[in-house]
Amino acid sequence: MDQDKTVAVHNSKSGVLFGTGKAGKGIDVYSLSTNGDAGFLTAGKNHIKFWDLPSASTAVGELSAKAGLYHKSIEARTVVSTAFIGTDAMTGMSDGSLLLWKDRTNTKFILKAHKGPITSLYSVNETSSSALGVGDGNNSHLVLSGGKDGFVYIWNAQLTKVWTLDLNLTQPISVCPQIQSLATKEGKVLIGTKGSEIYEVNALNPAETFRWMQGHYDERSELWGLDVYPKGNKFVTAGDDMTVRVWDMKGHQQLHIANVNSKLRSAAFNFDGTNIAVATFEGRIKVLSADLQSLIVDVGCASQWIQCMKYSPDGNYLAVGSHDTTIYLLDTKTYSVQQKCKGHHSYITGLDFSSDSKFLQSTSGDYELLFWDTSNGKQILSATSLRDVSWATFSCPFGWPVQGIWPPGSDGTDVNSVDRSPDGKLLVTGDDFRRIKLFSYPCPKEKSKYKESKGHSEHVPNVRFSGDGKSVISVGGLDKAILQFHVK
Repeated sequence: MDQDKTVAVHNSKSGVLFGTGKAGKGIDVYSLSTNGDAGFLTAGKNHIKFWDLPSASTAVGELSAKAGLYHKSIEARTVVSTAFIGTDAMTGMSDGSLLLWKDRTNTKFILKAHKGPITSLYSVNETSSSALGVGDGNNSHLVLSGGKDGFVYIWNAQLTKVWTLDLNLTQPISVCPQIQSLATKEGKVLIGTKGSEIYEVNALNPAETFRWMQGHYDERSELWGLDVYPKGNKFVTAGDDMTVRVWDMKGHQQLHIANVNSKLRSAAFNFDGTNIAVATFEGRIKVLSADLQSLIVDVGCASQWIQCMKYSPDGNYLAVGSHDTTIYLLDTKTYSVQQKCKGHHSYITGLDFSSDSKFLQSTSGDYELLFWDTSNGKQILSATSLRDVSWATFSCPFGWPVQGIWPPGSDGTDVNSVDRSPDGKLLVTGDDFRRIKLFSYPCPKEKSKYKESKGHSEHVPNVRFSGDGKSVISVGGLDKAILQFHVK
């Protein structure tokens, strides 16, 4: 919002502006709810205003609003959530109190209705309330409240509680049961949690509960780690929310999850898919079974966080690229460091083994492309000596085959991730502009043609082809979204 926290009202069909109003400088607005054509309210920290809607014939001008009048018993003045129940407004407060308003006056309240902030309110009209089968059966308005405490309540217009659900105890257990969003449909209560989950609960039989959606979460975290199982339909993600998750591409669902108690930025399947390595923000390597039920190895490796990892085709090495500018070659029998490849002057951004596992190529944040002998960790200074080498993968953003992926005027950091398709015919990239681009491989010419897909709201740190090359998986940084695209 702008400095004055300006509110604008438009005609929803034509887009014509009806009027504007100012909530006020320095005001934090947390919620806005409408009451049909009668008006709307805005609310937040030490702020609640009831606004009148102009008529269609009124000239565009300043919207009129009046501040709400609290009951003298109400101490908390921070509104977290709002809804209208009929013509009356309801507000959920930061201390868990639930307030009922007539016109702009707080006439009734339930102190500490929740233990902590009421993070979501949802109004149910007369027609939909009967389908829920709760309350007095008179098809009256109802309102759902959900809180940071993980409880969902249904209230009638008299602020009498008529239904309760404790999501902390509901199966399947939520990873973070704070309620973020509520809705109803055909007798079912839909619940969105802070843990990026969506639950569907039968109001008449709460034991009939389904969890339809799961994902990475935590609003200040990012999602970077991604790898695909080369011989199947599974992929793995690892994020700052300290979780590693295995997914099914065909079923579009989460199969396994483990919390490793550390931020994660990289993940890698070994070549037979039996183990998954994840790298922590502290520079440690944790190796788990494919079902994430067993921790096989937990070893220290780098002095800074690890951005990329890659198993060798022969299964003997795990290459680890760190922000300490070093590449570590680990023996996969003991996961001890066998070689340290030193030569880069910035953090490592990409790693690829040759098909025979004898060589490694790497890129760094200062646009270097270097080559290494995996037997001794020494740098190979003659790039031309490796020009005929077959690379098992191509995920490095620099090199002759990927020169054409860079847009004109690029500073060398715009493309975050690169992956070559299993058949060697296509190349996919994820960039800072929220785009997924598909090129032909090799792609050596400047301004090469590409197909572009959108979907992320933030930068795209990682992209990967599926094992059969028919899909592309991408992860968004701050949006923490996982997208699957069909390759056509």
